[in-house]
Amino acid sequence: MRVDYCMTDRLSVVTESWTRRRALRLGGAVLVPVAAGCGPFGQAAGAPGAPSSDPSGVSTTRAAPPAAPAPPTTVPPTPTPAPTPVPEPREYAIESGWYFAVPGYAVRDEPGGPRFWTELQRQGGVQALGLPTARSFNAPASAGLPEGSRVQRFQQGWLVGTQAGVRRGDGVAPEPPPDALAREDRPEMAFIGRVDVSPRDARQGTTVLIRVWSTAAQSATVTLEGRDQQLVKDGEAFVGLFGIHRNLSQLGARPLRFTLVDGAGRRVTRNDAADTFRVVNPEYPTEDLIVDPKTMTLLDPVKVNQEEAFVSGIMGKFTPERYWKGPFAEPMFSPAGPVPLSSEFGTKRSINGVSTGWAHEGTDYEVDTGDPILACADGKVAYIGELGTRGKVVIIDHGWSVMTGYFHMFQQQVQEGQMVKKGQQIGLVGSTGFVTGPHLHVEVRVRNVTVEPLEWFQRAPFSRPDLASL
Repeated sequence: MRVDYCMTDRLSVVTESWTRRRALRLGGAVLVPVAAGCGPFGQAAGAPGAPSSDPSGVSTTRAAPPAAPAPPTTVPPTPTPAPTPVPEPREYAIESGWYFAVPGYAVRDEPGGPRFWTELQRQGGVQALGLPTARSFNAPASAGLPEGSRVQRFQQGWLVGTQAGVRRGDGVAPEPPPDALAREDRPEMAFIGRVDVSPRDARQGTTVLIRVWSTAAQSATVTLEGRDQQLVKDGEAFVGLFGIHRNLSQLGARPLRFTLVDGAGRRVTRNDAADTFRVVNPEYPTEDLIVDPKTMTLLDPVKVNQEEAFVSGIMGKFTPERYWKGPFAEPMFSPAGPVPLSSEFGTKRSINGVSTGWAHEGTDYEVDTGDPILACADGKVAYIGELGTRGKVVIIDHGWSVMTGYFHMFQQQVQEGQMVKKGQQIGLVGSTGFVTGPHLHVEVRVRNVTVEPLEWFQRAPFSRPDLASL
């Protein structure tokens, strides 16, 4: 059974593995959150109200139901930095070689001549010889080399060769003629050019960005974890975003295989050991909850699983069109600075000393009923409604498989199918669903995998300039 939402105020935290504890403000009273590491449905369950006793006889104090707030004044959106365009590759594959854009020279296996590119790789690549400092050229007679020899110079050495073979040069390299020092215009890219994977060490619960450059291909897929996943065309690159499950049992290397198809239906596959990233353990904090038997009966696995399947059916859709550009913004704005958080993504929990594998699937903002909620980025409203544990919900599709969900709202102020802009008000903070008080739970899903929202919001220490550059 998988249950990721918060418990009622009959839950009590007995131990916490992290040192910081926050106090959650509920109607003027200050209470220690009983489920600080709540699941995707926010904080601990229990509707706010007058002082009352639960069935176990525990007396609790809750804030009185708030009156419907007047629509707040427009809140200015978080300033948006100018987006960085998708970069062209600094280097990429060409026919029988590689183009290094920084010096502006290519290293090739020359037709009917020396195989400089093959020998460079055999010698250890640019790590051993450095970048090329000129085009290849005919060795001058003064160099004392065999007739017909050609030379390829690098920062830390040089190669000399003929059609018969290539070796590393001895002593001082011959000086190149002036025409060999002229930078090359960008030569034609090979079917598959450069591949970028970011980050190479991906924490569980984060986003991996993959770019493959190709001017010839019309479509591209990547095989990851045994599944073929679609990449989308963006300029000269094909782009894919992938969420890494926060509770993967197996860490370590994840190889990638790329398949590209051109307009004539010709296919090429790249299965390079260098196209690999590693999944590493982020060491999320944990908490242990003591739960009485009556509370456990609240967790109806049938209803919980039905709701999760329903939400996954919405947030798991793939839209090949991208609606947003540039960095996402946080959904809560304050002119005083970042809005405080009451629960962080990924917090793991055990119940009655037994590990559950449950973890918080979003980020909770410590805010008040009626505070305005803002769209994190441009997108299309995929769903509005009210669910048992998540309460009143808005889900926005941003395209490219990126979705944001806003839960426990007091009021939704958009309609399904509506296009929204970054910073546009979409609703008001509330305490619907299983909560102890008003707050906003926000989720980011990438290919239906919940990921750390703060990396998309560019909030330290999780800022991701590569995501902001999209």
